[in-house]
Amino acid sequence: ELPNISKQSLYLIIGASFICTSLPVLADGHEQDNKSWMLGAGLGVMNTPRYLGSNHNKTKAMPMLKATYRTDYGTLGIGEDGGSPRIRWGFSPNKNSELGVQFGRDEGRKEQDDPSNLNGLGNVKTTVEYGIFASQRFDGLKLKISANKGASSGHGGVVVNFKAEHECKLTESLGLQTGLGMSWASRKYMQRYFGVSTQQSVDSGLKTYTAGSGF
Repeated sequence: ELPNISKQSLYLIIGASFICTSLPVLADGHEQDNKSWMLGAGLGVMNTPRYLGSNHNKTKAMPMLKATYRTDYGTLGIGEDGGSPRIRWGFSPNKNSELGVQFGRDEGRKEQDDPSNLNGLGNVKTTVEYGIFASQRFDGLKLKISANKGASSGHGGVVVNFKAEHECKLTESLGLQTGLGMSWASRKYMQRYFGVSTQQSVDSGLKTYTAGSGF
């Protein structure tokens, strides 16, 4: 059994790892008259586990960048999904919905992140992720879903993210946004991060463990 991680938490750690608190301290945006470009930048604070599955957190500054370029064939932009930046290409069937494809990366995990617990388990390489996304807006409520597949050189699995966001305008220049989300991860993804193969068991001294898919 993995140290410091209960069997019950194996199915919850994926979603919990992406829960963060952000505090915008700087924001600036500009939109051209022709509406082709929209740029926004800001800075926040995020508290997150050192690596996926860690029971120790770290706090760090988080730059927030949003950019979109609209064309007659869709919108190219930079957005966020599952706590990671993504390059996106999407189109809108109507003014309240959006569909598209996206590319990003998974940071992976290194043994040196936590030698006492990860020794012998090997690294999970940083890898490219590619996927699809969709969103639908209902007045102040926005529902989002995305599915991302990792390259075989990294985790090689699939993660599906679900999120609901609510926007409330407090004044003309001030708004509040709240959200709730969760993630589902495939067996291959979970095994790469939390499983212990026969060779890893020999190298680490841990018992072999097969992790299943879950939320």
